[in-house]
Amino acid sequence: MEVLDVLPRQVGLLSGRIIEQVQSFAPFLRQYGFRVGTPESLTAIAALSAIEIESMEQVMNTMRSIYVKNPAEWGIFPSLFKRHFGILQHQLKQTTVMEDDTGLQQLGNFSVETSSSLQIEGAMLRAYNPDHGQRYALQLIKEGQLSQILFWTKKAALQFESPRSRRLQAGRRVQIDFRRTLRKAMKNGGDPFVIYHRKYRRARPRIVIVTDISGSMKEYANFFTTIAWAFMHSKARVESFVFSTDIKRITPLLSRKIVQGIPFEQLIELKGGTRIGFCLSRLANRYGSLLRRKTCLMIVSDGYDTGNPQILKRAMESLSGQVGNIVWVNPLLGEEGYEPVATGMSTALPYVDRFVDVHDLESWIEAVRLNLFS
Repeated sequence: MEVLDVLPRQVGLLSGRIIEQVQSFAPFLRQYGFRVGTPESLTAIAALSAIEIESMEQVMNTMRSIYVKNPAEWGIFPSLFKRHFGILQHQLKQTTVMEDDTGLQQLGNFSVETSSSLQIEGAMLRAYNPDHGQRYALQLIKEGQLSQILFWTKKAALQFESPRSRRLQAGRRVQIDFRRTLRKAMKNGGDPFVIYHRKYRRARPRIVIVTDISGSMKEYANFFTTIAWAFMHSKARVESFVFSTDIKRITPLLSRKIVQGIPFEQLIELKGGTRIGFCLSRLANRYGSLLRRKTCLMIVSDGYDTGNPQILKRAMESLSGQVGNIVWVNPLLGEEGYEPVATGMSTALPYVDRFVDVHDLESWIEAVRLNLFS
């Protein structure tokens, strides 16, 4: 559907050249993976009509707040904006003086309302910033899925490698259990007709779960928080962390038997961007005692990293040498046509032992049934 087909005469407040460029901008962005279309174009035109256009930088910030949906898009948007609009700044000047018009709030059958990240203050429109994005509370899933998540997570915990314990149990030809053998022999006058053996028990598996709760992972944050909670109530030794621009240990917050979420106040130091390499480096440096050769590190992230790829590479090298194996859960892996070509994901993949698609309860059950964590 063409944008011009649904715009009323009120858009005449803007020059026709601006409308044409905005109209062609969404198809241009879609070539680079942006999920944008007519609604974003209509919102952009309404936003541009509400400000006094003074510079290309102001226009870019305005459009950035509308078209950008995740930190990866935040990073590449300026170069795409410059490529599309070039240096034609004079074509973005107004041909008429803009006036207040409430008719712009409703264009045809489309409601042009600014998104939650779109804030107009005076004549300036504040753009989305990954370092100061909106933080949100984490809630556990309760509506009929919690019991199933708990059941299948306990099964998943059994698939992780268990280290050998120092304790012994009855077994076959590992070590003679002299005490039990002699005690049973008393029934036969001291003759040990049966030799009993024992073996080392298997300890509970050690799992460290690190979950990305940045803006691009907001859709999946509550589900994976519930998964982390369920792991802590399984027969495993579990430590849980969340990260975005920094990393935070949430094991004490999830260890409650009563099903509760994590309030916003407990996550206030975390911001809206994603620095995977920085956060994993802090994990290795601050919590190295938790990362042992028999520990499984489970990283939940879509791989969109706005940090330095070299920092992520060094962090993954360090972690792969500390832990037994690394499982990377990517909720985008099951999407049609998805390829892990983002810089962060492609940098981390060589150090990942298992790359798993989990995005909802059904995919979680399927992954457990296929023994993808063993």
